[in-house]
Amino acid sequence: MWRLLSNYQNQLGLVGDNMAKVGTDVMKKQRLGMVRSQLEKFACKHKVLSRFGAI
Repeated sequence: MWRLLSNYQNQLGLVGDNMAKVGTDVMKKQRLGMVRSQLEKFACKHKVLSRFGAI
């Protein structure tokens, strides 16, 4: 019985860790998207060109 409970707690811990990682990844992607958008607005406003053309 105790072993089953311990196993269950370990699995819940793994699920929690995975959810935290997914949440962190989502936040990183959102932040990168926001930064890119801000850079594009800045580039358009100041007509900045990169090596590869307009940003």
